[in-house]
Amino acid sequence: MSRHKFASNVCEKALVMADSESRRLLIDEMMAPKHDGVSPVLSMMKDQFANYVLQRALSVVEGEQKDALIDRVKPHLVTMRRYSSHSRHLIAIERLLEKCTSAPSNGEQGQSENVATMDASTSH
Repeated sequence: MSRHKFASNVCEKALVMADSESRRLLIDEMMAPKHDGVSPVLSMMKDQFANYVLQRALSVVEGEQKDALIDRVKPHLVTMRRYSSHSRHLIAIERLLEKCTSAPSNGEQGQSENVATMDASTSH
């Protein structure tokens, strides 16, 4: 669903507007491997629209799930950087990872700042 332009906008909005439990379930679904073993995170990183959903997830994810999502993104980022032409997508994801790993989670205040930042920077 997040691989279509307008559906990706809906997915982003769902991540922002969802209550904590629903957001957790949505992000868990993004991290769960598919039946064929392909990582949805990798597919999202490569896709021109789904990468925005992944960026939004990185900006709103909290707690231990934040660490788990970052742990799934980082190995793919290294590989894609070597062999990919998705440089614009990767730069945005790298910046978010830097923010996620350098600053501790600030709860709601930090989340709303991230959402405001992402609203301005991820229009597609």
